[in-house]
Amino acid sequence: MLRQTLWWRISAMLITAVSGILLVITATSYALEQLVTPEQSQIEKIELNVVDSEQYTGKENILVRGTWGNKPGEFGLIVPSGEGALEGPMSFAAGGTGEIYILDQVNSRIQVFGPDGNLRDVIPIEQRTAEAVAVDAAGDVYVCDLWVQREIALYRDGKLLQKENLSPSLSAPREVFAVGKDIFIEDDLTGRAYLVASEGRILSPSEQGKVSRPGRFAKENAHYLCVSQEENQGVSILDNTGKKRAISIQSNEPAFLDSFWLDADGNVYLIYQMLKESPPDVLKSRFSVVKVNISSGKAFQIDVPTGLFTPSRRPFVITEEGSIYQMQTSNEGLKVVRWTMPGGGGE
Repeated sequence: MLRQTLWWRISAMLITAVSGILLVITATSYALEQLVTPEQSQIEKIELNVVDSEQYTGKENILVRGTWGNKPGEFGLIVPSGEGALEGPMSFAAGGTGEIYILDQVNSRIQVFGPDGNLRDVIPIEQRTAEAVAVDAAGDVYVCDLWVQREIALYRDGKLLQKENLSPSLSAPREVFAVGKDIFIEDDLTGRAYLVASEGRILSPSEQGKVSRPGRFAKENAHYLCVSQEENQGVSILDNTGKKRAISIQSNEPAFLDSFWLDADGNVYLIYQMLKESPPDVLKSRFSVVKVNISSGKAFQIDVPTGLFTPSRRPFVITEEGSIYQMQTSNEGLKVVRWTMPGGGGE
């Protein structure tokens, strides 16, 4: 495959302050080895300076609320007798019509809630060590055990339909996501997204590495963006014209990139866990959700509670429509919140 080293020099800087975020789009001379793509233009570096403030509070709408337990509508909790972390639901997903799918692996089930927050269905699952769930456009549910059993299972109409092992080529699976009726697994080592299921069928392990994209994407069309994590605080964006951007933030507080998402309109969502000592020797934590519109250069931010009484592999889900969901846990139980951004950042 043809590769070449690109050298670009751009002497422009655009600074736009929106909702307390200083968005700096710059570019400078550096080398980048990448695949040759059509209509290559420029490489941009975008730095987000997140202001040390908690005034940007999103509008909260609690959709699901349940206590710890094993009854329908409750969620399993394991409290270790000695040292070790608590275990609660590891992941959740959002359906195309507003359903919430919560992976209650402690109770070996997925609980499905409607947009009104009422429990609609309970799907028994076999994978006790499952940690990720995805739902395709047809409503098929895919449950993934990425690290222990390394397998993916397909559930339809509440029943197990198919189960396959993951390909050995997926050596460091990071995230599972759906695009239409396709299911992709993103690999942490390569940064690429690999097709593992399509049209209601899980691919065999030998097929799973044959189709891939250079990152995560949200919509299959001529203008899709691929996003992949570059480092602890940043991501890179590659569009179909070959234009590449690197996005990172600068903050007065320690900031750790928890996850990133992309909606169908090309907006990128960076979710950072922010840490702060206040008062001294007391460490406070919160999540900061930063939405970046790549086309306009505008950015929006909301700060939300951490809500991690139990560790979660996926505390946030951003849908193709741009809806922001967060799964929070406390000593009282679990809730799923939908957030709206102020100042034009949300609906």
